[in-house]
Amino acid sequence: MNRFLKFGIFAWCLFSTYWYVCEMNDHNCGCIIAKPKPVAIDTTALDSLGKIALSYLQQYDTMHFYFANRTIEFYTDSSVLSYLHHLNTYLAQSPQQKIELYGYTDPKGTPYDNSQLATQRLHTLQQCLVRMGIKPTQIESTAIGEIGKCASDDELCLQQYRRVDAVLE
Repeated sequence: MNRFLKFGIFAWCLFSTYWYVCEMNDHNCGCIIAKPKPVAIDTTALDSLGKIALSYLQQYDTMHFYFANRTIEFYTDSSVLSYLHHLNTYLAQSPQQKIELYGYTDPKGTPYDNSQLATQRLHTLQQCLVRMGIKPTQIESTAIGEIGKCASDDELCLQQYRRVDAVLE
């Protein structure tokens, strides 16, 4: 697929959904939790862009996509966009690789409603990834629903549970 077409699809994905800028970095629960992850992957089939993308992706153990309260709209910043771009580049060159998505919600609401919301959040992120050019067969997802408890209705505590985790497998 032409690079300009891929960029157009990526830009359309970004601007066709309602995006926010993540402002939680000052509250110690930012959009990205970076941890070194040793991954042994055969890179002989990757071109230089694929190797750069893989190098970038290996910096993260898990990418967290945080969502607004009781919605399917997720926060983003330049790090998230960069991660998505590198993920797309790498998966395009490595059709055997997969990304696993895990959907979570805060403890508010019924277990059924939380399970449905987690599923909808997964679907939102999956649609974005597919629009970017990632094959649906490379995306696996599991809706977990409600996790964790907060001592009170502290918004900062609750926000950490409203997320989809992406793990490169």
